[in-house]
Amino acid sequence: MNIIRIKPLIFLAMFTHWQMAMADEMRDTKTPKPSNPTTLKWGFVDFPPLVFANRDGVIEGELVNLMNEISQISGIDYKPLLFPNARAIFYLNNNKVNFSIGLKSLIDKPQNFLFSATPVATLRLAILWGDKSEPVTKIDDLFNKRLVLLRGYTYGGQRSKLESLASDIMRVETRVRATEALQLGRGDYAVAYMPTDLDENNNRWLEGINSLVIQEMDIYFILNKSTDNADYVMQQLESALLHARHLEQ
Repeated sequence: MNIIRIKPLIFLAMFTHWQMAMADEMRDTKTPKPSNPTTLKWGFVDFPPLVFANRDGVIEGELVNLMNEISQISGIDYKPLLFPNARAIFYLNNNKVNFSIGLKSLIDKPQNFLFSATPVATLRLAILWGDKSEPVTKIDDLFNKRLVLLRGYTYGGQRSKLESLASDIMRVETRVRATEALQLGRGDYAVAYMPTDLDENNNRWLEGINSLVIQEMDIYFILNKSTDNADYVMQQLESALLHARHLEQ
């Protein structure tokens, strides 16, 4: 079975100049430009290659590159704040941070948030296993197996099922830790999100680690409505994203 890479962060969809002009017109007429600029507090989790802190504590990744470009286009600044998985979700839902790029399913009260109309990217959820474990073709094949799961993630609503199947569960913070656990024999299988460096030809993305995509999930701009000029900010973000996509073509 061929495994497809994570969809590129900047999709290959065609956007015409007319669409861009219309987006700008809608942005300018729907909400007046505020006098005071907004700085977004972006709560994120360590999620390479999309977003992560390097050894020097500098925030890097594909989403960071995208946000830098969007910031230049829109004039909206952001401050990235790294948290453990569960805390990042809690802080977003309780307005400790006002912005994220993630799954809609993470939000407890969607009526309190604005979501971008189109996805920013698409994540692909995968089962991972080492060469000493039998290949799997579906989630039910994980019955009575030792699983390595990431803390804080709902796995697109499938976490309860995964936990009910497992004979034993090891919980870790990052995908790197999950694959290390597999390599050290501390679990039979792990469930994590696909990296961009997957080798499509042999379904591997690390030596000795195999993978099977089981679900695709779109991620969106998520903005708390309590943010100053929230409607205008979201309009600016979406317009800048459209421009960024056009520039990549």
